[in-house]
Amino acid sequence: MICGKMIKIDDVIISEQEIYCKSLWLQARGLMFRTKKNLIMEFPSERKVSLHNFFVFYPIHVLVLDENKKIVEIKKNFK
Repeated sequence: MICGKMIKIDDVIISEQEIYCKSLWLQARGLMFRTKKNLIMEFPSERKVSLHNFFVFYPIHVLVLDENKKIVEIKKNFK
């Protein structure tokens, strides 16, 4: 599902349009075989998640948020 809302952090726009992945299928597919897009994955509870970049042909930035939507970790240029 593509969302059209803007995401801002400290009045800086970090995303104007993103793909929202809540289902297991969308999370498993993620960015594979897609052009550069912003992607949000929501999980029902806090957990460890393994990420991979199979068939993603560009580096990504990963932001990890807590239950209050505060950024707790940033991974830049994840490959």
